[in-house]
Amino acid sequence: MKPGKIFWGMFLLSIGVIILVRNIFHISVAESGLFKFWPVIFILFGIAYLTKQEKIRLGLFGIAGLTAALCIFSFKFAPFHWFSPEKGHRNYEGKIYESPYNPVIKRVSFELNGGGGNFVIDKIDSVQFRIIPQDTTTEFANSRIIEGDQMFLEVKNAADNIHIDSKDGLKYGFKVLLNPAPHYNFSLHTGAASNNFDLSAFLVDKLEMESGASSSVIKLGQPGEAESDVKISAGAASIELAIPKDVAARIRASTSLSTTSGFEQFTKIEDDLYQTDNYSSAEKKFSIEIEGGALTLSIQRY
Repeated sequence: MKPGKIFWGMFLLSIGVIILVRNIFHISVAESGLFKFWPVIFILFGIAYLTKQEKIRLGLFGIAGLTAALCIFSFKFAPFHWFSPEKGHRNYEGKIYESPYNPVIKRVSFELNGGGGNFVIDKIDSVQFRIIPQDTTTEFANSRIIEGDQMFLEVKNAADNIHIDSKDGLKYGFKVLLNPAPHYNFSLHTGAASNNFDLSAFLVDKLEMESGASSSVIKLGQPGEAESDVKISAGAASIELAIPKDVAARIRASTSLSTTSGFEQFTKIEDDLYQTDNYSSAEKKFSIEIEGGALTLSIQRY
């Protein structure tokens, strides 16, 4: 059999099998990292033409066909970074952006870099995520990578200047709606901002939040790990943290010159350390650390 027939036969066979498996079983083969291996095809061709043994030559052409199928499939179907040449992100101004639901995704690492403005996180069931700008002048950038069953998503402020209206206040901001099916690692960074993060529908593996002089409402969902870490750091801020009543939690609050409330719902273990009575026996729990100065901190159970 001619090498060309081996190559094209293996190429077409591989493409068909990969698409069939993907469509029926929703199995990911980590496509987004495959395309970078396309030079292997030339290496295999080179070795095949140098060798004199026919069986080895035909085998190398077959492997080259398989490699070509994987690389082309990766380029065609894998969700790479959306990017612009300067920033590594794709920018949007005043437009809603969304991504269709992908049942393969089981874990999401979500990073928000907002600066100053109004920021909202909530759930959506119909798509994987949707980003809604506050108005037509809001400019944001997003970056997305999928590797196997994990998605890495970043949404950031892309505006050079943020307009502050004397009547309406901050005019910049956006709402991020996320599908609640996967587990989530949240990394949230804002400046002088108004934050409303309703995570009540999410399985939270980890949450890290840093903010400046801000007002933040954070509503936790269920812990996704045996001990899910929550770390909140803020300065001269108002923080309202809501924890489900059925979830075990321990809170260490290192706050100076601050006003606090809600800790009477917990048992005091030592200075600045409080926990629910079922913390030690609970299979899943939140371990919460709050640091800051001149805070107004309110802990609620819902």
